Parts: sequence; C-alpha cells; structure tokens
Amino acid sequence: MTRIKRIDTVLSFLDQFEADGFSVGTWNENSGITITTQSGGSHSLPSFELSQRVIDFQTTLHEQGWIDSKFNWPDWQETATAYVNSPEKLNSANIETIRKLFTTHIRKEKFSEGHLAAMFENGHIVALLRRLGELRSKPEKTAMNSIFSTYSTGENRVTASFLAVLRSLSLDRMERLLGALLGQSEFELVRFENQIAKGGKSVPDALIQANCRILIETKIDRNAVYLGQIQDHLLQLPRIADQTARLLVITPDEVQPAVLDGIDDRVVWTSFTAMDQAIDELLDDKYTVVSEREAFLLRELQSMLLDEGLIAGESDVVIVAARKAWPEYHDIHAYVCQVNRSFQHVSRIGFYSKGQIYPLIPRILEPHDDVEIKRGGTGPLGKLVTRLIEDGRVAEGEFRKIMLLSAPDSPDTLQLPGPIPNDLRSKSGTPWAFTLNQRYVSTEALLKAKTTSDLVVSK
Repeated sequence: MTRIKRIDTVLSFLDQFEADGFSVGTWNENSGITITTQSGGSHSLPSFELSQRVIDFQTTLHEQGWIDSKFNWPDWQETATAYVNSPEKLNSANIETIRKLFTTHIRKEKFSEGHLAAMFENGHIVALLRRLGELRSKPEKTAMNSIFSTYSTGENRVTASFLAVLRSLSLDRMERLLGALLGQSEFELVRFENQIAKGGKSVPDALIQANCRILIETKIDRNAVYLGQIQDHLLQLPRIADQTARLLVITPDEVQPAVLDGIDDRVVWTSFTAMDQAIDELLDDKYTVVSEREAFLLRELQSMLLDEGLIAGESDVVIVAARKAWPEYHDIHAYVCQVNRSFQHVSRIGFYSKGQIYPLIPRILEPHDDVEIKRGGTGPLGKLVTRLIEDGRVAEGEFRKIMLLSAPDSPDTLQLPGPIPNDLRSKSGTPWAFTLNQRYVSTEALLKAKTTSDLVVSK
C-alpha cells in the first residue's frame, strides 16, 4: 500500500473523532486489580476502557505502519510534550514527525493508562490527523514525493527511484543491499586498506580504492528481456583487471529469463521480489542500525514496487531463520518474534537453519501483532502467553508478535518429502545463507525443490 493510501486509511477516522457524541472511552472503577494499603485496608484500582472506535484506530495505525516498534520513544518524550503543549508546532510537522508522535502516544498508553484519552481530550490526536490531511492535500511538500514523483512512469521511474533511495543509504547499507541483489556477500563498493606493501618500493600508510562498474537494466513487464540489448550493454562493460564489472538485470519474473542462461558471467539477474526480501532482511536485522530516514525510504520503495505490480503475489509461505524457532515450534506450536514485525500476507511459515529448510510447513492459524505478555489471559493465546512467562521465554510486561500455528502432526501442516538443503553460493564460492531473516516462496515451489537454488532461479 502506498503512502497516500496509508494516509487516507488513517484519515477516515477524523470525521468520527470530530462528530458530536464521540467518546474516547470510560473509566471502570472496578478493574479487578486490588492493592493493600499500609493500614491493612484495600481498594480497587480503576482502569480506562477505550471505545471500540479508538481500539479500531489503534489497530489501523499498527496495520498501516504508523507505529514504529524500533523507535526509542521514551527518549523522545520531551519533544513529544513540546508538540502537545505548543499546538502551533504541528504546522511545520512532517510525516516522519507525525509517525513519531503516533508511536509515542500509542506505546505510552501501554504503560500509562489514560494517556491516549488525555491526548484525545486536549485535541492533540485530532490536530495530528488534520495536519496529516494538509500533507495529503499538498503532496509536493512531502519527502517521498521529491524523490519519486519527478520521474516519468515506466522503467525510468522505477530505476530512478531505486537509485534515489540507494544514494540515501549509508555505504554499509548500500553495499549490503547491492550485495544481496548481486549474490555477493562480500561485495565492496569502496575498499579500505592499511599499509600497502605491494606495487612499489614504498609502503603507503593507507589505500582507498573504488574499482566497480555496475550497469543496471530494469524491466517492468515479465518475459521482456531482449538478448540483443543485453549483448549491446556488455560492450559497455569491458573486462578490466581488479575491477568488478556487472550487468544487473532486474525484472518482475519469478524465475531467471531463459535468454540469460549461460550468457556471460558478468550478467546477474534478480527480481523485484528478491529486492523486496533483501530490504526486509536489512530492516529486520537486529545487529544492523538503520536510521529512521533510511527505513522510511526503503519501506516507501517497497510500497512503490508493490503498487506497480512488480512483486510476485503467488508466494504463500514465509521462510524464517529458525535456530531457536524450529525447536520452539515443536514445543509450543507457535512462532514468537519482535512486536509488529512486518510480513507479507501468507498462509504458512517454514523454518530454515543449519543449512536446510525443515520439512514441516505449518499453517498460520492466528497472527497477533502486538501481544502484551501478562498472566491471566484466556483461550489458546492467553494460555500460551502464560506458558511463555512460566518457561522463562519472555519476561512479563514485554510485547511480542505471536503466530499460533498448526501442530506438527496436524493435517493442516504441510509435510515435504524431506529437508531442502541449501546450496546457494556467492560468486567467489562462499556459502550464502538462504535467509538471515525471512524469505517468501510458494507452496508449489517447496514441493518441487531439491535444493534451495530451485527456489531462487530456474534450473
């Protein structure tokens, strides 16, 4: 879903919140939680019950990406308070600031009951929505429009948008994304070395060298790669010693176009679906610090690719890195991960670790994006949460995304003929993990695959 559509979805609540008779919710004097005083007496703590409209609003903010689970909102509370106390500051707020404010208020409600109601009552939430409406009606002033909309439609727009986002990334993130697309885990745009002792009698203290030439050819239609064009491109890509020379062909095809089979070792094919997955893995890597602006731009690029119909829609299985998740699935029949982790719409989940995709592919029965880990819940989810606490898997008071899954022996769980071994390699022959985070495939492809390369390109 594009940014404009995400704005429109949230703005649909504005009329409801401004209507006569709208209620944020009510205080319940009997919450069921009782505390004992020093004098030996006791009293019940009140709780605030949000109205269904506000609950729906919270859910929509989560679903439409307006809540950033990685944002350090506690350290930003002083800034958020300034926007609340000085409403005129919102006149210059951009979309990123509004997202930070929504995140702060929704997350703070979890720890300070009644906070969200106060933000409604003082008019702050309505003011945020009105400002969002202003940005919606004047898109030329938003950050993403300045990057994407100045280009014509078609292949030029897609290519230029990709390059615009790529230029906005740090060198590390740029190299990682390009490396994923090129199939080179050790890919370097710039090389840094100390004490260069070869090539002469002297020993320079350091070397900074960039010997890389990458030509890019994009197609927005399937089966549109033309062999003659590729051969002409290669004429502009001479082989030079110590220089990385590649022709990166990006298409919406599910498998490598046949015309590229065995054409030249300088030609690398990838799909927009692979680009989308590479972005997911980059953003969800807990060991990589991605700035808020980088994350915003990358997500918008994904939205554009999806809106243009360039991402394959037949993938109904997500394969996750599962060193801990695989044994945990056998134990609790669920997948537990960080709160609001982003997944495409899929019906099944598979597990990859130790160089293989495991043969059990359970069905996703109930996905829950933002679960508070606390005792006392009912039903399958409530019982599971209590067990997570008792087993010491998750601390009480934290939040997690939880998927309830079909059991290993359930008829709803797909049983593959056997594990699918990983045989992916980089250009230099180094083993390349099938996924470090998550990757999407189809059920049909899983049933046919002998190795993981069968899931990536045609054989």
